[in-house]
Amino acid sequence: MEKGVSEVESHFDFDFYDPGNWGMILHCWCLGFVSGGFNALLMGVVAGYMHVPSDIIRGLQNMSSLPNVLSVFMGVVSDSRPIFGYRRRPYMALGWLITTIAYSAMACMGLPEPYFCAGPDGGYLYDRLPCNPHAPYFYVPLAIFLFSANVGLLVSGAAGRGLIVEYAKAEDEESRGRTQTLLEMVGLVGGFSSLMVAGFGFNGRLFNGSWDQRYQLGYRQYASIFAVVSMIAGLSCIRHVREVPGGRVSMRQYFHTAWSLLQSRAVAGVGLFYFVRGVIAKVFTTASMWVMMEWAGVKGLQMQLSSMFGVFASLFGSWLLQKYMLNVSWRRILMVATVAGVALDATPTFLTIFGVVRNEYFYLGESVVSAVPESMATLVLCFVINELADSTNCGLMAGLFTTINNVANPLGLLLGNQIFGLFQPALWDQDNFVEDTPAFRRTVGFSYVLTYALILLPLLILRLLPSQKSHAQRRKREWRHRCYYAVVAAILLGASLLYTLVGVAFDMDPILACHRWVGGPGCNQAAKLSDPAQD
Repeated sequence: MEKGVSEVESHFDFDFYDPGNWGMILHCWCLGFVSGGFNALLMGVVAGYMHVPSDIIRGLQNMSSLPNVLSVFMGVVSDSRPIFGYRRRPYMALGWLITTIAYSAMACMGLPEPYFCAGPDGGYLYDRLPCNPHAPYFYVPLAIFLFSANVGLLVSGAAGRGLIVEYAKAEDEESRGRTQTLLEMVGLVGGFSSLMVAGFGFNGRLFNGSWDQRYQLGYRQYASIFAVVSMIAGLSCIRHVREVPGGRVSMRQYFHTAWSLLQSRAVAGVGLFYFVRGVIAKVFTTASMWVMMEWAGVKGLQMQLSSMFGVFASLFGSWLLQKYMLNVSWRRILMVATVAGVALDATPTFLTIFGVVRNEYFYLGESVVSAVPESMATLVLCFVINELADSTNCGLMAGLFTTINNVANPLGLLLGNQIFGLFQPALWDQDNFVEDTPAFRRTVGFSYVLTYALILLPLLILRLLPSQKSHAQRRKREWRHRCYYAVVAAILLGASLLYTLVGVAFDMDPILACHRWVGGPGCNQAAKLSDPAQD
């Protein structure tokens, strides 16, 4: 049997000062940096510069995240098909190369003229007819490049996660998860650095920002930064990642092992909880963007500052967990995190909706305080993987649960568009938020009540999650294996993915994106809205 890290080193301690670990540290930092810039591109370029409707932006989020669905496949490949004798490092470098090429192409391509006419300082002249009414259609090539960049993040991220699980399995049981948490914190620092660049460098008025565009980064410059960061990450992975060489494994045998893994009731139960929680987490009202931007008055700078403070809060939550809570019940942590997250989000949201307090800093404060429980919840789900994985299938196990999460999230976004697209007056229409009638406030308020009720639903199946490490190991040993667990899991994931792909295909075609099935206004209505001359 192939030896993993856990079989070579029985007492592993990740040393930040060891040059052999610098590549993994830089990999995690760059992963956080590149991922952290995605929201600035969506809100600044797609929503602000191109003036793309919010329902299509959610579809674009789906499209860009779809590569992560293949995480389980990449986990299998990196586990069983080493390159030059190594199972992780070459794939990490290859993934970063793909991301470098994608962002370099984005920088070379540039952007069309903005939707609205722009003044000398980059501010938009909203009182005039659009100068480039065809600008929203440019989101399609941009989505293709973002998709390609995320393919690279998939390849490098899947291999990296497999190696991190190997590190975790080599730790003593009492401290297992410490290395994982520290590297998660490194990723958060990378995300914070990305937010700093977006908040103070890519915050011109052309991109939904607050400052004179002449003194801010342009689109090409911003995309080039991510290309350079990706290139640096790839080069660091070639020499400075600590990994034990691995041998080649039969793919047929490996897929048989993977199928057997899915037949385990312990794995299937946790997978179902992951799936339900992932779907529900993204079934969010489509009013959220305009509540934030129109009613609370949030601009690019406030959004980035709030995200920065949120990263600090997440770092605090991660430190708190690895310092004092590694052996606290996972169920209790998740329950507190979910309830606290809803309560902290609902308070400023409803005060904003009904006009009691409409202040951008008050509205965004919830994202800071809610980051602590959410960071804990994310790490708990990582700890479960450590206990369910064997030393020879770390990449497979990490990839499997990443795939489950990334099938669930796009499905949730699509279902959210469909459910909240039924609300009238339309929640996606900015004009309704400008009019701000009492009846429309109640409609928006009800959409949030439904959202929060759905978020609490997964607590009803919390018992599918083991309570702690020993409980997870006992379930893995004692719970039975049944073929129908794997069959049901495959059908559920396959049907969900197919349903989501059809929805993404509609969103990525400007002619079809107007259909009510994907949350659009209806194509007849959309034709009227897209032609200003009809007004």
